[in-house]
Amino acid sequence: MQYDTSCPRCGKIKHVVLLRRKTTKNGCSLQEQATAAALAEKLVVLYRLTRGEVMDREYAQEAITVRNDQSRRTSRNAHRYDNEDFV
Repeated sequence: MQYDTSCPRCGKIKHVVLLRRKTTKNGCSLQEQATAAALAEKLVVLYRLTRGEVMDREYAQEAITVRNDQSRRTSRNAHRYDNEDFV
């Protein structure tokens, strides 16, 4: 699924994803987390969003972050022994 900023359905999917990211781990209170989760579920039911649509958008950013971290680690390790002292 391609994300289109002018599509109202894509806007609601993005809204649901942002609401689901409101957790105590990210600094929100328990009441705020519960309210955000309830509102997210209400939007999913109201706009008949599928689990796949929401999950793809929800974990896309997490996957990009993990991929970037892995590439940084491998690039650091690749240059670790490039020094001529180790020859």
